[in-house]
Amino acid sequence: LFDMNRVFESFVSEYFKRKCKNVKLQDKKHYLFDGNFSLIPDIVINENIIMDTKWKIINDKNDISQSDIYQMYAYLTKYEAKRGYLIYPFYNDCKSYEFKTQFCGHNVILKTIYFNIKKDRLII
Repeated sequence: LFDMNRVFESFVSEYFKRKCKNVKLQDKKHYLFDGNFSLIPDIVINENIIMDTKWKIINDKNDISQSDIYQMYAYLTKYEAKRGYLIYPFYNDCKSYEFKTQFCGHNVILKTIYFNIKKDRLII
């Protein structure tokens, strides 16, 4: 059997490698605490856009895992990034959600977006 988390992550990662410059995959630049607990986002673009793929179905905001939000918050703060994206597989009518906060004096935005595997494109 296939680990669909890995398959989806690979598919989306290859898409961004083709479409963007300055893309790092599985970047291991930061730790949560001094040399402990590696932070490894799936996709980093230009050192300031953080993306993580999730093979999960999102029907509404309540389906977004709190641990996924915490994970992205850790990535965004350590990378001092202003934008982050949780990327889910597209199906039917997906609704994007946006979360805003401030950290160290700058606005931070986290959005959910969707990837249509059949059409090889993002749905924002």
